[in-house]
Amino acid sequence: MTIPIASSTQDTEYHSRLSLFRRNNKVLEKLLKVLDLSDKDRKFWWTVSSGILAVLLEKCSYDDNLQLKFLRLFHQILPAFGPRPNEQGDCIRWSPLTLDSSPIDFSWNYDGSNSIVRLAIDNYASPDDPFAQKATKTLLHSFPGMDFELFNVISEEVWIKPGSEAETRVLEQYSKSSYAGRPCHILSALDFLKDGSVTAKVYVTARTAACAKGTTVARLVSNLIQMLDAKIFQATPLMPAYQVIDAYNEGLPKSEKQSVCLISWDCVKPLQSRVKLYLSSRKTSLKVIRDMWTQRGRLTGPVIDKGLECIDELWPLLYCPPEGYRGEDELKNRDGRSQAVLMNLELKPGKSLPAPKLYIQPSYFCGNDMDVAKSLARWFDSKGWSLGKTYVDDLKYAFSHLSMEKGIGAHTYVSIGVKESGHISVTMYLSPLEQNSLDNYIFNYMGLGLMKLEILHIPPTRIRSSTLQSLTDRIRDGWLGSKTLAA
Repeated sequence: MTIPIASSTQDTEYHSRLSLFRRNNKVLEKLLKVLDLSDKDRKFWWTVSSGILAVLLEKCSYDDNLQLKFLRLFHQILPAFGPRPNEQGDCIRWSPLTLDSSPIDFSWNYDGSNSIVRLAIDNYASPDDPFAQKATKTLLHSFPGMDFELFNVISEEVWIKPGSEAETRVLEQYSKSSYAGRPCHILSALDFLKDGSVTAKVYVTARTAACAKGTTVARLVSNLIQMLDAKIFQATPLMPAYQVIDAYNEGLPKSEKQSVCLISWDCVKPLQSRVKLYLSSRKTSLKVIRDMWTQRGRLTGPVIDKGLECIDELWPLLYCPPEGYRGEDELKNRDGRSQAVLMNLELKPGKSLPAPKLYIQPSYFCGNDMDVAKSLARWFDSKGWSLGKTYVDDLKYAFSHLSMEKGIGAHTYVSIGVKESGHISVTMYLSPLEQNSLDNYIFNYMGLGLMKLEILHIPPTRIRSSTLQSLTDRIRDGWLGSKTLAA
C-alpha cells in the first residue's frame, strides 16, 4: 500500500521544521551555524522543540541577547530528555508531563502586561537512576543562584534511596499498574526571567513518595508540612493554610475525596518560596470547581471573587458545555467520560490561607487547537489585553508544523490565578509534540513533515492496520503532507 508522508533523506532536510523560524528569527539562524548537533539524540530534541521556544521568546519580547542566552541554555540541557526513538521502541520517552507524553513542556505566562516563558522538564530516568532523582538534582545544580535549603529538607521525606526496600516496593507496585516500565517521581521547571536570571521549581509525585514510605498520600503530606514547620518555618508556619485544605477535603463524601497528586516548591530562599499542593477531582461540574476555588467558602475576599469571575468567563469558552448545561451537571469530554479537574493550592510562609490556581485541560473538551486559541484571544481582548489581538497568529506561527484547525493537543493546560495585588495571571502550557501512543507517535511525526520512518528507526510493519486506516482518513481530510512512502 502507499501512504502519503513527508519525505526527508538529506541531513539538511532534517531541520525542515526550523526553516520557517530560521527565515524570520535571526537569533535561531545564528545559533544553528555554531551549535554542536552531532549527537543524534540532542539533534532530535532540538529539531522538534527549539523553533517553538525561539518563537515564544521572540513573541514574549525578550531582547536578542536574552533569546540567544536562553536558547543556548536549552541546547545545554537537551541530554536531560534522553534518547530519541530506536528500532525497538523501548527508548521512546513516555512522560506523564504532557498529554502527548513529551518530556518537554513550554509555558507562556501573562499577567496583562508582562510575558514570561517557562520550561518544564521530565528528566530521563536511566537504569541506575530509575526515578531521575540524581539527574534532576545535577541539572538544577548546574544553574547559578539556586537555593537548595528547602529542597534538601523535603528530600528527606520524599526521596527514594537507591537500592533500598522503598525503591523495590515502588518498582514492584508500578510494574503491576498501567504505569509499568517508567514510574515518574520528580519533575523540574525553569522560569526565564527578563533580567537574564533563571529560577527553578521542583515537582514530586505524591503517590510515588507515599508508596516508598509505605503510607497514604494524606499522611505523607501532613507529615511533610509538620516537618517543614519544625525545621524551617517555625515563625511562619504552613500548617494553618494546610488545615484549611484538609478540613475541606474531610467534609467531602467518600466518593468525592480529593487527592494530592503533586507536591512542588521553589528553589529560592525558603521565606520567599511556596509549597504547592496539586489536588485532582473526578467531579467536573462548574459547581465543584467553584467549590474547590473557595474551599467551600473558607476562602473569601476580592482576590477570590475576581478568580470566580474569571472561572465563570473561561468556563464556557474552554470547556464548551452543551446547550442547556446547568452548573451542577458533570461535564463529559469528547469521549463521553468525566475528566479530572486540577487545582493548585499554594502554601506561603506566614499566610493562614492557601491561594488557589485552576488548571483547565481544553484538549479533552474543545474541538481543535484553533478553537482554543480563538477562545483565549476573545477572553484576553475582553480584559483589554494586547495579547488578544496577537495570540492566534503567534500560536499559528509557533505551531506552523500542525494544522491547528484539524488537531487538538498543543495546549496541555491553561491555568488561571489571581495575585495578591489583584492582577490576573494566566499561563498557557504548550507541548511541542503529539504522541499519545506509539502509533500516534509515529503517526503525528508523519504529519510534521520532519522525517521518514527510517529516521525514527521504526519499520512500517510496526504500525497497526487500524492506525494506517486512521492515517488514511486524516490524509483524506487534508491534515498531512503530500509525499508518499511505499509500505
